[in-house]
Amino acid sequence: MFTNVSRSSGVPALTIVEFSTARISILIACLALVTLTSCDKNTKEPTRPIATETTALWVTSIPAGATVVVDQGVRGVTPVSVAVSPGRHFVSVQGENCISEDSVTAVPDSVVSFYRTLYVLDAIYEVGPLAFNAERAERMASVATYLSPSRDHSGYIVVAQDSYVNKGVQAEVYRIAFDGTGGDRNVTYARLGAGDEADVEGVGMGPDQSIYLMTHAYVGGRRIERMSIEGDPISSWGGPGRGPGQFEEGGAGSMVVSPKGQVYAYDPGNGRVQRFSATGDYVSSWPTFCCKQALACDADGNIYMNAAQYGYGIDRRTEDGAVLGIISNAHSSASSFHADHSAIAAIQSQSIIRYDFEGRVTHRLFNIGFTPLGVAGDRVGRLYVVGYPWMTNLSQVLVFTQASSLTTRGHVQVFRPAL
Repeated sequence: MFTNVSRSSGVPALTIVEFSTARISILIACLALVTLTSCDKNTKEPTRPIATETTALWVTSIPAGATVVVDQGVRGVTPVSVAVSPGRHFVSVQGENCISEDSVTAVPDSVVSFYRTLYVLDAIYEVGPLAFNAERAERMASVATYLSPSRDHSGYIVVAQDSYVNKGVQAEVYRIAFDGTGGDRNVTYARLGAGDEADVEGVGMGPDQSIYLMTHAYVGGRRIERMSIEGDPISSWGGPGRGPGQFEEGGAGSMVVSPKGQVYAYDPGNGRVQRFSATGDYVSSWPTFCCKQALACDADGNIYMNAAQYGYGIDRRTEDGAVLGIISNAHSSASSFHADHSAIAAIQSQSIIRYDFEGRVTHRLFNIGFTPLGVAGDRVGRLYVVGYPWMTNLSQVLVFTQASSLTTRGHVQVFRPAL
């Protein structure tokens, strides 16, 4: 909003009794300065027009009843029509334990629809003590999920993390089995064993319920280990070197398993992503130039990875490594991804940020009180985030679900292991 501003100042009266040439020069200079910085009392600046043109911004969400904030001001609850001036506006839709946000451009004589499906916190699975890896100067944990093809809502969550074992830091694997939903959910925990003085860098689950780990041992280098859902070893491959199926030292590795059972592993020392069959046979590889490569795979088998070689974005490839495109504007320093048919959920600093394939932010989840380390998802749209609450060393898995009702999600179930 503009306001009319007027300035006024009296011109001082100058009384000269006696003067010299020098005094005349000083008085003339002072009078000129007063004239430049003053105006007559009756003089006003031209009136500026007041902007009255507005357009409608229609904001909806599933579920309804979420608070709408436009340009940092609360404007009601969904669904709501908000009058805004033409131009770009920052809009967020906020519900319990969730927030979705984006910027939209409003133009005159139009209605801009801002539609969001909200995520809310559904359950918390406590896991176990999480070690601080002094060599990496960070805590390390990753998560993978398996959801039964049947409709009984059963499945597994597998967490691989660095834990304190025998006064040392070792890889350790926890399996959480769940059956049912809501208050009828049955949950059982199991510790599947620890790596041999190794860091854990990634975990994945195959369609046959096999568990895959990428470990980095102080002796023996980086390997891929495959075990059954019960924790029994099946096979392993890797070790130091530059040949197919080998991993060179340097940087942190990562891995992902596709719905077809293909294993993709980032080999930082050799600057490549390697592709293996479910049994560990080398298939192919392609170069990459990012020092910290996160990997994700969608239901179609497409691969997503940091695109730091382009300076921005997330690289999207076919299962054979052919480039499909770059998801621009998405941050290329994300430490973990989850991908589905239409969006990427990426860990950036203390937040989970969900991008659509145009690079626009559609959701931002919890950036206060919890440090996320890894993210996974399932076919029904849930997000599983492993990390730890601030000021603790207890790892947790937070499960976010696409809400059907804000009012029925007030109580978050917390499950604790009895190991």
